[in-house]
Amino acid sequence: YYGGHGVWGPIMGAPFNKPYVQWSKGEYPSANNSQNDFTIIGSVLGTTVDDAGNTVATATALTLPTTNQERRIHPDGLAADVDVYKFTLASAGVATVKVQPVLGAENEARAANLAMSVKLANSAGTVIHQVNSNAVSPLAPTTNKFEYSGTLAAGTYYLTVDAVSPNTSWTTGFGEYGNEGRYRLNVAVAAAPTPKLTSPTPSTKLASSSQVFSWIANGASVNNYHLYVGSTQGASNIHNSGVLANTVTSRSVT
Repeated sequence: YYGGHGVWGPIMGAPFNKPYVQWSKGEYPSANNSQNDFTIIGSVLGTTVDDAGNTVATATALTLPTTNQERRIHPDGLAADVDVYKFTLASAGVATVKVQPVLGAENEARAANLAMSVKLANSAGTVIHQVNSNAVSPLAPTTNKFEYSGTLAAGTYYLTVDAVSPNTSWTTGFGEYGNEGRYRLNVAVAAAPTPKLTSPTPSTKLASSSQVFSWIANGASVNNYHLYVGSTQGASNIHNSGVLANTVTSRSVT
């Protein structure tokens, strides 16, 4: 009864308290039974259908908001599987996206089947945010999660969930054969905030010759900002900052 190594252990072994416990075909150290677990189980129970497209071209469309939707990655031991989703925004909005193995979402740090990598990209293929399993340390169901919150411009976006073992060396890690399982998906989009000055309050009489101005930005829905400072209310004769990039949320003026 192999006890496992690192963060991994085999089902039907003795993988107590391991973060990842998976079916295998006897690839781990000291294995003395090379049976193909999935083939045997599948021959009796059958297999489930794929619940999401595997490519951008066949991506499964999401209806927003998507709340605590549970999906499954099939293991390489049955068929290589990648889940690709898409959602389209008619106008700019603040998107919140979260993907996490079900056990991790329930704050269970052991016995998960799925170690995953996730990325969010736009229609041009530009990656907006991604999480790779090999970059998460320490890797556990509670830490292997994708979280993104930010303003997205109007357009179509693709979310890719892939079962990826962080270390495929069987002496220190685990292979892709049994890396599979359920994950929980959340995607919501709210209207983008209207840009507005937050400090100092608009039309405030400044107390000194140096002042830092801050405002709520509107991210991808605008290209730039202009800041005006005047000697009287409504005037802009003292300072005109010109164009500020849409990533700037504060400016110091003297």
